[in-house]
Amino acid sequence: MRAAPAQLDNRTNRVRLYSYSDAGSNGVVDSRYTFVEEVWAQFTPDRAVERSGGEAATHERRATFGFHEQVSVGHDMVMTINSVAYKVDGIPDPRTYVDGMLRLVSAVWVDRANLTMVES
Repeated sequence: MRAAPAQLDNRTNRVRLYSYSDAGSNGVVDSRYTFVEEVWAQFTPDRAVERSGGEAATHERRATFGFHEQVSVGHDMVMTINSVAYKVDGIPDPRTYVDGMLRLVSAVWVDRANLTMVES
């Protein structure tokens, strides 16, 4: 049995992004994305259970991905980092522990170190 990490925050999980070069001739990005469970951890006071998998499903939802630089992208927007455009292709499990209690989060906050680049 693994011990829970000393410090828990909502950056425990990884976000998968899909890189692409053209949003389309009409400039509209399809709002249907494939959300992939990358890696997430469920924490209880006495244990930590890590899970990972490639379970994928298509969802229509509004998801906001925030960055420390205060740049965010929604389901119908594109995001550019260093002149490279990205489309959201996955989110971590939205559950996280805050002050020892399980909370649902409406926005996912990650830093660039947690991003997984996916070739187009």
